[in-house]
Amino acid sequence: MTRLLALLCGITTMTNINTEFKTEEVISNLSKICNQELLEVPHWQTIQDTIEQLDYNEIDNIRKYMFKALLRSKMFDKFRYNGCIQLVVDATGLIALDYNLNNNCLTRTRDGKVKYYKYVLEAKVVFNNIVISIDSEWIENTELNNENQKQDCEVKAFKRMANRIKKTYPKLKFIVTGDALYATTPMINICKDNKWHYIFNLKKDRLKNVYEEFEDNINFENEVTKENYYLSSGIVFKENTFNVFRYVEIKEKKTTIFNYISDLRITNKNIEEIVTIGRRRWKIENEGFNIQKNGTFNISHLCSRFDNALKIHYLFIQIAHTIRQLLEYGSILLREMKLSTKKEISHLITDKLISFSNSDLNSLETNFQLRFDD
Repeated sequence: MTRLLALLCGITTMTNINTEFKTEEVISNLSKICNQELLEVPHWQTIQDTIEQLDYNEIDNIRKYMFKALLRSKMFDKFRYNGCIQLVVDATGLIALDYNLNNNCLTRTRDGKVKYYKYVLEAKVVFNNIVISIDSEWIENTELNNENQKQDCEVKAFKRMANRIKKTYPKLKFIVTGDALYATTPMINICKDNKWHYIFNLKKDRLKNVYEEFEDNINFENEVTKENYYLSSGIVFKENTFNVFRYVEIKEKKTTIFNYISDLRITNKNIEEIVTIGRRRWKIENEGFNIQKNGTFNISHLCSRFDNALKIHYLFIQIAHTIRQLLEYGSILLREMKLSTKKEISHLITDKLISFSNSDLNSLETNFQLRFDD
């Protein structure tokens, strides 16, 4: 709990825990929260030693429990599309090193120099402005025995992840959203086998024949009449048939073209909504990776060099990020306070934790309302 509360306060390094949490009020409040009589705040090294011995799956089960609890609350049902939840998948690099940490990093060689990278594939559900991590798959060379073998990659990681997500949430209907890397037959077949819908970006250089057929079709007949929207349905590629659509955005004399493929039924009535869903893919980059890297949580900082602890720290960040988003977007109290930045919210949480007396904590109302606007 000390580690989790530190993350909620925007404390990203282990050593700063004891620097920030040094008041008697913190000890008293932690005792209340954890239902234990504490004499002091746990030292950061003690927390680190404990995390190194934890079971990764046990912490991952907390993430699953939280997501299932949110589903049962039905607070996000209004953000589904025809009963489906948008699931955005993407990989991110956490850090580049000059050495092979834990002997499982991905490698790149440039100008004769080898660099080692930590990569992770994320699956996050999108509910309006909120992105919630539900699964993570590390992309790493755990079984690479010689330089002639192919390294692990995002495609392989998605195959492993998809099996786990289907097993964990067998009845959930997803709309899997990804960049052009996922617009391939193997990826489409994974979605089809799991009875998931999909929206993937389309690039000319990845599915050249599909792109050219789409261009020919819309030049002959556009199947929708809305301005700046284009559709060609029933395009066949290998064993799959899907719809290809485009949105041309003109903003401040700048034109941006978005192309997608999808198995969803698309008409003149719903193409705007489908494009909006497709464009939400960027939320995993912005609300997801960018906030976690450059904002509140600093996931690029390796809090441990031990493989198991490194991954558990990453999980703690995903859990903390979910809680922070629920507060930032759903708390009526925070909304009324009109705090303008995430730093202000971090300072508020920290201030209450280090200055609230135990009697104040006892008087807090634990049943409170979260409300999310469209």
